[in-house]
Formats: sequence, structure tokens, C-alpha cells
Amino acid sequence: MKHTLIAFVLLFSQAALAEVKPFNAAEFASKLAAGESVVVAAHATWCSTCRAQKPLLKSLSEQAPYQSLTIYEVDFDKQKPALNQLNITRQSTLVAFKAGKESKRSIGATDTASIETILKATE
Repeated sequence: MKHTLIAFVLLFSQAALAEVKPFNAAEFASKLAAGESVVVAAHATWCSTCRAQKPLLKSLSEQAPYQSLTIYEVDFDKQKPALNQLNITRQSTLVAFKAGKESKRSIGATDTASIETILKATE
């Protein structure tokens, strides 16, 4: 019984964490249509700013207010149609969506407070 309870708690706590996943246009559109909170991060492997953003996004997404977010990572070099759809012209761009609409955008933010401002725009 004790092990079952521990397994349940671990499963539940993992399910509650924000999910960072590769950008999928159909899934993204579905989440917007459902009014879900979403953040899109334009990432390039060669970009030092993007590399600095990634652990901050992950850390912040684990905090209680942001655990229901879906965070999509768009590959800046390989997903040009998605970048065009989202009007993203530079790597390290973060875009927040709330209730199906863009609520905030940032380019090049690498400090926790600035990135948290993007996440707060989804509340």
C-alpha cells in the first residue's frame, strides 16, 4: 500500500509539471482553440542566448503558477513555416498565449525576471 501511494504521488506530481515539447502546428492550434495557456520558444542550438533561456524556462515552469503551461520549442533552423506563422524573425524569441491570443513577446531575455514576465502573461 505504501509503495502504491508513493507511486501515485510521483505520477501525479510529474503530470502536473509544465511540458516542454517540440513545436507541432496542429497540436498548437488545438491548444489555442481550447483557450489553453501556451508559450513558444524559438530555439537554435548555436544560439548562446537560447541556451541561457532553456534552463530558466524549465526551472520557472516547475513552479506552481506555471505547471499547467505547455511550452513549445520551435527549431529556428528547421521549422521556418512555424516561425512565419508566429511572425518570429529571430532566435531566442519567447511568445506567450492566453485565451487563444498572443499576450506577450520577448526577444533575447536571459534573466529570470524577464522570462517570468512572459510566463505571467499566460495567467
